[in-house]
Amino acid sequence: MITTITDVPAYAAAYINTQAPNPGPSAPPGADDFTLVLSWVFWIALFAGVLGFVIAGVMMMMQSRGRGGDGTEAVARVGWVAVGCVIVSAASGLVNQFA
Repeated sequence: MITTITDVPAYAAAYINTQAPNPGPSAPPGADDFTLVLSWVFWIALFAGVLGFVIAGVMMMMQSRGRGGDGTEAVARVGWVAVGCVIVSAASGLVNQFA
């Protein structure tokens, strides 16, 4: 207890130096089903990325066979597919950095 005005700085320093509790993350009950669904969604997203690369490659082949265009649209699609795959692959890492 503070008895004199000279005790205030000591009590204030002791109060400021205390740290707030930092509990580690833990999954709530029943989270196993959610993580299973999340892993399925992740797998589907990666499959869609592979399928996107295949479709963009086929479009590049079709444009190179004289169907018109110089292939820039297909190259842009490959770029967007690559960006999407990077975002899907880095999603859990990004969330862990911010959590």
